[in-house]
Amino acid sequence: MKTSALLLLLVWGLIPKGMAQSDPCPGCPCPSDSLRTLHLDEIVVQSRPELPSLSRFYQTSQLAQTEDLLARMPACHLIRRGSFGMEPLIRGLSAGQINVRIDGMAIFSACTDKMDPVTVYVEPNNLKNLEIKTGTRGSEWGATIGGSVHLQTQDPVLNADRPWMGKIGTGFQSAAQSWQHQLNFNYTQRRLGLRLNGVYRQSQPYRAGNGQTIAFSQFNKANLGASLKYRLNEQSLLKASVLLDEAWDMGYPALPMDVAFARARIYGLAYELYPAKGKLEFLETKVYFNQIHHLMDDTQRPEVQIHMDMPGWSKTGGAYLHTEWALAPQHQLKARLDFYQNVVRAEMTMYPEGEAPMFMLTWPDARRSVGAVFLAYQGKISSRLLLEAQTRLDYALSRLTSAFGRNQLAVFGYAVEGNIAHVLPTVHLGLRPASEKKWQWRANLGYGQRAPTVSEMFGFYLYNRLDGFDYLGLPTLKTEASWQMEASLHHRTKKGATELSLFYHYLPAYILADVDPNLSAMTPGARGVKVYQHIPFAQLLGAELQTSQTFGTHWQWVGQWKFTLGQDHRAQALPLIPPLKSIQTLRYQRPRWSLQIEQEAALSQTRFREDFGENQTPAFMIFHLRGSYHWQFRTQSIELSGGIENLTDQPYWEHLDWIDIPRPGLNLYLNLFYRF
Repeated sequence: MKTSALLLLLVWGLIPKGMAQSDPCPGCPCPSDSLRTLHLDEIVVQSRPELPSLSRFYQTSQLAQTEDLLARMPACHLIRRGSFGMEPLIRGLSAGQINVRIDGMAIFSACTDKMDPVTVYVEPNNLKNLEIKTGTRGSEWGATIGGSVHLQTQDPVLNADRPWMGKIGTGFQSAAQSWQHQLNFNYTQRRLGLRLNGVYRQSQPYRAGNGQTIAFSQFNKANLGASLKYRLNEQSLLKASVLLDEAWDMGYPALPMDVAFARARIYGLAYELYPAKGKLEFLETKVYFNQIHHLMDDTQRPEVQIHMDMPGWSKTGGAYLHTEWALAPQHQLKARLDFYQNVVRAEMTMYPEGEAPMFMLTWPDARRSVGAVFLAYQGKISSRLLLEAQTRLDYALSRLTSAFGRNQLAVFGYAVEGNIAHVLPTVHLGLRPASEKKWQWRANLGYGQRAPTVSEMFGFYLYNRLDGFDYLGLPTLKTEASWQMEASLHHRTKKGATELSLFYHYLPAYILADVDPNLSAMTPGARGVKVYQHIPFAQLLGAELQTSQTFGTHWQWVGQWKFTLGQDHRAQALPLIPPLKSIQTLRYQRPRWSLQIEQEAALSQTRFREDFGENQTPAFMIFHLRGSYHWQFRTQSIELSGGIENLTDQPYWEHLDWIDIPRPGLNLYLNLFYRF
């Protein structure tokens, strides 16, 4: 039976081809989506049917999670604590060092253990653009030193040939006995468009390559999105969106606690203007609000020394004004005004047997208000050179709003009264040739600052399972800065393209926690207490190479390599820096079916920080096989896709996988989709 199933999966091909590109909003003033070239420093992955053929290699299947897309993109890695909620890392920088935005909206996690990164709240079936910008090029979405991840959701279609369109699908994966179900629906009129999309995922604890079942790796998740677009006239429209995400019974095998539930509610209302005349080309103003409620608990864990509950809340409200101007031929300007306020609170209640409960605020009612202005210019400065220049200035005010939280920190001598202000400048300059040629180069310089995170400033006994220490924030912590350089070389031919990028970051006053021997741990079994502080400096350097080549009319190869090296002022390795990794994909494609084989490999990581709980990670190499078939019936179609992941059932884990939890072993999956 197993052999028959394997043969069946080998026969069926992968992705429907020959689908014509069409304007998703005919007659609408907004510009139609266009095919975008994948660049290392600005990667756009668009969902079907607008998804460019090269970008399809980054989507393992139509029921893949957003994390699966991120893991296959240059410059990006994932910190894995479980099979759900993996945290993105760009060139060795993560958390408050990078920005993650949804449709331009600021949104922040509610979990002190980073179990709920913002990227989990958008599913690929509702994803229009997934854009990564490295370094200070990501400052459009906030003060940053590491870059940005921007997730743009799908808009409703206006004036389509048919008033009703949609897609339904289901899929199964064997390694975790998991099911995924998906629904997209679009209703359109001349001036009104409505889009609904939903996803449900249910996964059991998965089986690793060594045959071991990884306990506490299960999860359940439901995601529902609704968006409404109404055209006011030929130049303007209104857009409203609601995104609801509900997850429950989520296990995290690399952590001492699981998640009972995580709830996100994200709302936005926008007005867009496309003037017919004048230098102003586009204007958007938007107001938004989102809230997240997250509850960690250990009730399902055996032999817990002290039972505890750890709920967290995050609420963010804001508004922005975005404009785009054509100052002259080949001279464009973007201008953006931003304001948002984020309020977070996290609690921990311990229940010692036979004693009264112990309560504390791990995030003590922290509030941050941010106002910012952003400018970006692009234009020819000579007949041969194009200049890209952007700058951003943020003014952030942070404070604790509860006396309880202030009294907690007063025990350590911190008088946290009133606002703590941070002024955060960001500057980026880029040069490249003004004309398109076979060989292209790009040179970038940047400087940026970012404010310390809530955990780094106000965190109160946050336990880190990786190194076994409790962490304390430092309210007097100053900003973290980065000077950065990047150079890239791009070669394009009729058969494909290749790009090599080199980068270097110098980070004075780098924020890193260190042990304070004068403090005692709060968490049972913890090794001690670390306090966030500045070290003199840190350095990051690395390279990324990606290539796409076609052979004949049916073969295509896409390959990428990414490498980062990080060290502190003592030439010691920085924690959580992955080794060299490569992903190679070879596809054979016909009009209705295709078959592809993939290879993932990484070198052993021999530069690690033992004092941060790291050890040497072994090298690995695994293979995947994917394929599907497409039937077309006038305006309807059926797609059957499947694959075998980790073909050799290899036991392996990556360096960013906490406490060396093995990843899934051999996994067979099968998906069925119907479009109408």
